[in-house]
Amino acid sequence: MTMLQSEERAPRTAADVSDAATTVLDIRHLLFDTCASHDLSANGVFVVARQLAAEQRAAGETAKVMLLRGPERKVPDDPAGLVESVLLEGPKVRGHRIAIAGRVLDTITAPGTGRTFVHIHSGREPLLLPLMLRLRKRGIPYAITVHGRYSHLFDASGAPTRRLPTLYLQHVERHVLESAEFVQALTTAERDIIRSIAPRARIVLLTNAAYSSRFDGEPRGLDRPAVSAGVPTFGFIGRYEIEHKGLDLLLDGFASYRNDGGKGELALVGSGPARETISSMAEKLDIAAHVSVSGPLFGDDKARTLAEWDYFVAPSRFEGAPISALQAAFAGLPLIVSEHTGLRDQVAGAEAGFTLDTLDAGAIANAMHAAERSTSEQWQAMSAAARRMAMSVGDWTVVAAKLASLYRGA
Repeated sequence: MTMLQSEERAPRTAADVSDAATTVLDIRHLLFDTCASHDLSANGVFVVARQLAAEQRAAGETAKVMLLRGPERKVPDDPAGLVESVLLEGPKVRGHRIAIAGRVLDTITAPGTGRTFVHIHSGREPLLLPLMLRLRKRGIPYAITVHGRYSHLFDASGAPTRRLPTLYLQHVERHVLESAEFVQALTTAERDIIRSIAPRARIVLLTNAAYSSRFDGEPRGLDRPAVSAGVPTFGFIGRYEIEHKGLDLLLDGFASYRNDGGKGELALVGSGPARETISSMAEKLDIAAHVSVSGPLFGDDKARTLAEWDYFVAPSRFEGAPISALQAAFAGLPLIVSEHTGLRDQVAGAEAGFTLDTLDAGAIANAMHAAERSTSEQWQAMSAAARRMAMSVGDWTVVAAKLASLYRGA
């Protein structure tokens, strides 16, 4: 079952419930695309919003993604017609947009074909305040998913690590969170952070998913080959954000593992301008012959690549709920994960791979050595456990339906 947990809320009347249950929703998944460094198709937040819109449209709702993009960003390919691209306009100070032009807000809040609900996929974003004010003026309910954008501002004990951004959250964005119908937290750690910022917010714990029963059918058993004999391939898929994703630690840990006699290979797949920096780091560590750094992969190409790997490594310093790690687990790859992926306890409990008790190169090297020592039978058991864990985390069809039910409860 998918994790779902929320704060108490006042009950509605029977008439309210009856009307809501029969009204088609006009759902608008709204996100900002203002970062020129990455291909939007490799952006996990965009992937989530598009998946939810597709699921909800297929269930009979009117649903779309409203992509608020900077002028330098291209319109994404959209064969399914799910994405409405809206060019961001408004004044800037020192290169940062501080307001949204009225005509853009008019587009976001334009009358639709049903009862409008806006689901915002963003956090730590100054434009949320003018957006909230317009939504409230028009009487349009909204929800927010921050997708891990607060996690790097707090340490493991919950203490702030960056004073000015934390003050902004506590004194400005707090009002946006507390005015939402609900705030979706992807992990228990994220829920606790949101609660510390906005104590009066209604928080719903509902994680990302690994597959769609509507579009992919019910999961079948896997027929994966055994682990590569003595030469495991460790893989990573994601944005090439070195600090965020812990890629410096991954390279240092892999170098330590190789220097201590490890025989495995490391394959990285992703997008972003840091690709060449990562290749240079591998050269300096004298591991370039055993590390591949490739561009983004999608669809069947991504599936084939996952089928060639033996382990998936996610040593993130901060994260929401990483889609690629869940997809890898669903494909039967045992995981090596940090606490900040939000998956460490699940991986440990399911015996679906190895967990990093500390986030440093030594812990990564130790996990890789342990992975290399695993027998074929042990790897097969971890592979099956990873698949079961991913299936238990959730089904996009169910997640989207639960969100639609929460929208109706607004």
